[in-house]
Amino acid sequence: MKRAIALAGGGTKGAYQAGFVKAIQELGIQYDIVTGTSIGSLNGALLVQHEEDRLIDLWEHMEMNRVLAEDMPIKLNVDEFLKESNRVASFFKKYVKEQGADITPFKEMIHEYYNEEKFMKSSIQYGLVTVEFPTLKYRYITKDDMKEGKGEKFLLASASCFPAFPRCIFDGCEFVDGGYYDNLPIELALRLGADEIIAVDLDDKPIHRQFVNKPSIIYIHPSFSLGSFLDFDPKRITQNILLGYFDTMKAFRKLDGIRYAFYPEENVPQMFQDFYLRLLIFDHKLTKLMLISDEDAVSTKLCRESQRAFLSIREMNFAMIDSIMVMLQMSPYELYHLNQVIDTIQKEFEPAFSKDFEVLPELNVKEIIKTLETMNKKEIVMKLIYCLLYPEASKIPLRLIINVFGYETAMALWIITSKGIELEWKEM
Repeated sequence: MKRAIALAGGGTKGAYQAGFVKAIQELGIQYDIVTGTSIGSLNGALLVQHEEDRLIDLWEHMEMNRVLAEDMPIKLNVDEFLKESNRVASFFKKYVKEQGADITPFKEMIHEYYNEEKFMKSSIQYGLVTVEFPTLKYRYITKDDMKEGKGEKFLLASASCFPAFPRCIFDGCEFVDGGYYDNLPIELALRLGADEIIAVDLDDKPIHRQFVNKPSIIYIHPSFSLGSFLDFDPKRITQNILLGYFDTMKAFRKLDGIRYAFYPEENVPQMFQDFYLRLLIFDHKLTKLMLISDEDAVSTKLCRESQRAFLSIREMNFAMIDSIMVMLQMSPYELYHLNQVIDTIQKEFEPAFSKDFEVLPELNVKEIIKTLETMNKKEIVMKLIYCLLYPEASKIPLRLIINVFGYETAMALWIITSKGIELEWKEM
């Protein structure tokens, strides 16, 4: 049995893979093959050299001047970008003339971290992806191709994200970033003989959906966006390392949760089972009474949004908790206790449990929908909690608005269930 690690490209988003490496070190996971594209190829080379700690240190101390010879004057914030328009214009004139930014420091970094002797002596197989220019023909490069001092050149070739970076020219060929063909080389790992693959994507929407939820493939991808591919902000890099650690530990069932990370709980709370049963009833009513398709059922949406083919009862609840936590703008860079999160959610929505809560005015259905659409999601969920608890007082025909706000109604159901409150279903 050969296990491979496949690492995606993505510039400074590669910090996420440092978090992944921290996790697999802690878990004691061994591997026989490493494949990578772009920054994933450099991270992968360090894994082949058994220099995991050095990889982590590289990202914990990453700065722009380790990659670019001059500060890139492009801010992620549009207002800042406009304020520096003259400096930006000057940068781009030079950028176009030189066919890419000056990446001399990046070349020096590859030279510093790539150790040909360690790399070649390692028993771990290796492969990277690059693309010939201008034909855009892909090239799979293995250790044999990297002998005789060609390793650094091919690592640079895989990471030459043209036109941001200049083309890599050597051996009579021009090369650009391997991501132009395959930004996550799972196929290359299979070609090298992998029976089991741990794939680490850097996109929060998996780029190889055909490999997600497949036997023998553990597909890890960011639960939240990692930002720009050239974002050197130290806070962002630290956050991305942490996210990579959390997502990997969740993938190996050492932490609970789907998007957010939770300390593991041995026992499933009774409310998880209660909510699941209520959700089944609710979905049935949606599909039968509201005439929506099975694809629009809340349980189906939870699977789709979680990038899962199937969700257990436990996972179904965590998926709903994710939605509520996102709505409340809770940080994804913390490790949570489930009971504390439930308490926080209950406190946020406590006013909606009172009969004195402000109900919607008595309007026709069209006006009610229009009024709800002007509210933020939290306000809508609060109104729906009240409608579910006090259907006789709300003056809103609940069944007439559920079709528009079905998902928000399910969120309201989860919050009500967390408080152990019984519900009457006849109103629906």
